[in-house]
Amino acid sequence: MLLGFISIVLMTVDHQFNYLDNLRSMLSLGLSPLQHLVNLPIRSARDVTENLSMRRTLLMENQQLRDENLVLKVRLQRFEDLQQENQRLRLLLDSVGETENQVTIAQVMSVDLDPFSRKMRLNKGSQHHIKAGIPVFDTQGVMGQVVQADLFSSVVILITDPEHAIPVQMVRTGLHTIAVGTGSSTLSLRYLPNTADIRPGDQLITSGMGGRFPDGYPVGVVTDVQRNVGEPYTEAKARPAALLDRNRDVLLIWPEHATAAPDAVGALGTSHKNTDSSTPEEASP
Repeated sequence: MLLGFISIVLMTVDHQFNYLDNLRSMLSLGLSPLQHLVNLPIRSARDVTENLSMRRTLLMENQQLRDENLVLKVRLQRFEDLQQENQRLRLLLDSVGETENQVTIAQVMSVDLDPFSRKMRLNKGSQHHIKAGIPVFDTQGVMGQVVQADLFSSVVILITDPEHAIPVQMVRTGLHTIAVGTGSSTLSLRYLPNTADIRPGDQLITSGMGGRFPDGYPVGVVTDVQRNVGEPYTEAKARPAALLDRNRDVLLIWPEHATAAPDAVGALGTSHKNTDSSTPEEASP
């Protein structure tokens, strides 16, 4: 009871005259380290919680950025692939020069490089008005011709197939001959007399004879000439100009005597006229 009365008196006096301010300040200063120690675990726990939450947020943001970066990289690869494809198609169309013949582009599905059968399959067939006999090109030159057209695909015999022969002409001399497939990566030039002016490096182009292949397109380059004493003919080999095993896109050019495809890419400028369209070429020698 007495302590209560004394407390009330002290509180009243302190409120009226502020006698205990100095004492209160001294006590507060003395207890400050103790208060800090008491609050330290609470503050530390709060800091740890905030750090963990921030770390978790940063990890999530980092993973999100990594995911977005991966998506962008994949999309960029596709974009670059589309750019390269557009460039290939542009080069493919440019490679045929100026022609009134109808042309269309197809993609290579598979290539068969068996020594006894050098063929490839395209992703377009009779549904796209493709039929046997239509010549096939890449950006470098002649690849071969269609020998079979299914509904949604077609088979092309390559110029290196042993069953394929194509009339050619030498750019330097104008000499005509036949380039026959060997079943390997070379062409054999037939029926060359020993007096023929031919040497390694001579360029071969389509002659247009037979009416199947338009004239003036690259076929190959002479790589070897063997003149046999006592033999009536010279043996020569040539390397195909076309990249027979490294193409994704090819170009088909309708011969002038063939019916053009309504959905073909279209005519390109003025014509490459064939020198003789009376007799179609055969795929075999």
